Amino acid sequence: MRRQAPLTIPVAFVVEVAGDVIAPANLVEASVRAPRDPVVKPVAKPVIPKPTIKKPVTAKPAPARAGTVKKASHSMTEAEVRKLLMAGATAGTFTSIPDEDTQGKEQIRKILYGAWVEPSAESAGMSGAWIEIQLADDGRLLSSRLVRSSGNGTLDESVLQAVRSVSIIPGLPRGFIERNRRMTVEFKISRE
Repeated sequence: MRRQAPLTIPVAFVVEVAGDVIAPANLVEASVRAPRDPVVKPVAKPVIPKPTIKKPVTAKPAPARAGTVKKASHSMTEAEVRKLLMAGATAGTFTSIPDEDTQGKEQIRKILYGAWVEPSAESAGMSGAWIEIQLADDGRLLSSRLVRSSGNGTLDESVLQAVRSVSIIPGLPRGFIERNRRMTVEFKISRE
């Protein structure tokens, strides 16, 4: 048996570029185009909207009065921190500086409470006594009177004695005194 020469079948590789078929020019079959396979375009995935998560609505805080909140825009020195703490600021993630009226009221409370010899809760009870004071321009106490009794004579007398022992409240700003010539201070037994 004689071997036959192998049958040669030209194979063309076709590259599709922008819809045209390009075949090698040396093939005889190049003039006959093979039927095109249908172009399958990918189907766009439907856009499924992501669920929206509504954040809880929080009420905006009321605008602060001038001087009530001070944001630190730089690193503060030890002296600045000490000054703020002396002014009544509290340590935390932000610095809150009380306004002039709050500072003045706290100064008065500290001095009057410092002069008060607090009676025991057993003898005085847990209610409070209210004292009205009148201030002079320089912070001197001009007058004081009991405006609401605690209902306990021991507590009321200890409060009146404390206020009478204080003659001046130093360090009060003039503007504070002008706005607060008369003030009421509550004295309550601490619950320690």
